[in-house]
Amino acid sequence: MKKQNPDMDVYIINRDIRTPGFKELLYREAREKGVIFIRYELDRKPVVKESDDGTVEVIVFDPVLQKDILIKADLISLQTAIEPVSNKEMAEVFGVELDEDNFFAASPEKLMPVDSTKEGIFIAGVANYPRDIKECISQARAAASKAISLLRAEYLLKGGAVAEVDPGKCAVCCTCVRTCPFGIPYIDHSRGAAYIDPLLCKGCGICVSECPGKAIKMSYCSDEMLVQAPAVLLKQIA
Repeated sequence: MKKQNPDMDVYIINRDIRTPGFKELLYREAREKGVIFIRYELDRKPVVKESDDGTVEVIVFDPVLQKDILIKADLISLQTAIEPVSNKEMAEVFGVELDEDNFFAASPEKLMPVDSTKEGIFIAGVANYPRDIKECISQARAAASKAISLLRAEYLLKGGAVAEVDPGKCAVCCTCVRTCPFGIPYIDHSRGAAYIDPLLCKGCGICVSECPGKAIKMSYCSDEMLVQAPAVLLKQIA
């Protein structure tokens, strides 16, 4: 707007402005061209009202000048916040976590910006956090690339330390479903027992220790091996 009409007064009233990357250059350019940025506090929000002559007035407290500023506006553009509305139900379906703002949470591991908290499920764009169109496109390409790398592979490698369920011992008590910190186990009604996907299992062993029916064991060691381990160790020492 300043480029089209340099004599125009432009005010941007904001709570906070973050300019990642090269967007800082746009912010500086706007300041140099005369765009005025006014930051307001939550306890002193801007007031918009109609004046006696029918025009629109905006009253905002300037924390720098420490006084109210009256702006007679010809045009007001309101930028509304992006709030997720249906992510909770979808997160339960896919077994992924949400952050404190109810956006899909990214993987806690570094250098994995498009990975969700569950392996094989990727996120992009405003599903994770409010972003502009360029960032959304970049993330979408990255997510598609990671998905393709999985789909085109002839086979997938899994870790050796994974939990396995014995359907004959499983009482479908859902203890493993409730206690797994990664949300991996689920009840497979076709098998009549809990099932743990070996490609997703982290091998932490919590479900093994919590299972009341001893229906779960680690693939690389059984309860019998753990019980006999001290005897073998003492025999070697002796």
